[in-house]
Amino acid sequence: MKTLIYSACIILATLPTVLYAQPEFPDTPVPLDGGLMALLAAGAVYGVKAYRKHNTPS
Repeated sequence: MKTLIYSACIILATLPTVLYAQPEFPDTPVPLDGGLMALLAAGAVYGVKAYRKHNTPS
């Protein structure tokens, strides 16, 4: 029952964001700047590190 209540709260909290979102794509594209590329690189490094840690023989 708690899961249903939590799910309903999350849906109701995010519903206004979905309803007031832009209906069409803007004319100017959004640039992928250095900050986003740094986050992608950090995620890739973290993923490789976690993969290697998980797959090392004991």
